[in-house]
Amino acid sequence: MSRREQLEEWVNQLLRARENNALRPCYSLMLEAVELSEAYWVLDEVIMKTGVAIAGFKGALTQVAAQKSFNAPGPACGVLLETMLHPPGMPVSGDGFTRGAIETEIGFVISESIQAPIHARDIPQVTSAMMPMVELVDVGFEHQPIALADLVANNAAAKLFLRGEGVPVGEPDDIQIELFKDGAMLHSASAGEVHEGQLQAAAWLVNQAMARGYSIQQGQILMTGSAGKIQPLLPGLYEARYGGMQTIEFEVLEGQT
Repeated sequence: MSRREQLEEWVNQLLRARENNALRPCYSLMLEAVELSEAYWVLDEVIMKTGVAIAGFKGALTQVAAQKSFNAPGPACGVLLETMLHPPGMPVSGDGFTRGAIETEIGFVISESIQAPIHARDIPQVTSAMMPMVELVDVGFEHQPIALADLVANNAAAKLFLRGEGVPVGEPDDIQIELFKDGAMLHSASAGEVHEGQLQAAAWLVNQAMARGYSIQQGQILMTGSAGKIQPLLPGLYEARYGGMQTIEFEVLEGQT
């Protein structure tokens, strides 16, 4: 089997796991010396074959500690699909996750099509708002610990995201984010701890997505990566508070399977 055929089989395995809500395959264990570019090729093929419209892009491994744990050279860039947006007010079912986790994040809304690489200073001009976001990821893989290539190929474990109302782009690094479960604080973190700051993280996302051939369109979202600890997805009532922005409230129901 040629290398291309091996990578195509990796794509097929990921699509089957996605369809069956099964543990994600760690295909890099079966291939020699997987390059990060190959993992991104697999991811982009999976995204294309889903046939779902792209809602935006997400940062992963945007904190230095996370990069070290994966021996990653830097952050990773994933893709948000329109089907991942969780309706406000609707409970989250634990049945949809094999090993769920919660991340508190900041997002930016693209205000115009972007045609060329940008800098952090450009973000206030090319975005119409910043907003509170919560990402619900699924890190259920067949093998632990997860290899970097498998994390990237599986879209950095993207599953669902919630978004609050946007506000004008100001000083996002000054936002203090707090996550509560059943009234007890799980973490408190500064939004500025993400990849050299929020504006830099957003610009990096744009440039990485464009370098992989994606178009950056009006209305798309840049979700810049987790600020604070990644929390396990457990049944309960959650509040994600963002200083000066809307609080995101959601309920997680216990799975029935």
